[in-house]
Amino acid sequence: MGAPDQTDDELYDDWDAAFRVGTKIIDAAERCAEMHKIVGGARATWHFTMDDVRFKVTIELADPLQEDEG
Repeated sequence: MGAPDQTDDELYDDWDAAFRVGTKIIDAAERCAEMHKIVGGARATWHFTMDDVRFKVTIELADPLQEDEG
């Protein structure tokens, strides 16, 4: 449950916004993985604004997972 001064509509808007951001990031990661196969080092970039502040999200493939060296 949210803070007492928040209405249900505000909580819904926060959840909806978080869902949209998460969906965009997952979509960018999927596109980036496919493009990385064609063009190594491919990146997906997306901008969004929150509270009059602009943010930039950049997705790129990390180093491959290494097997346990033990």
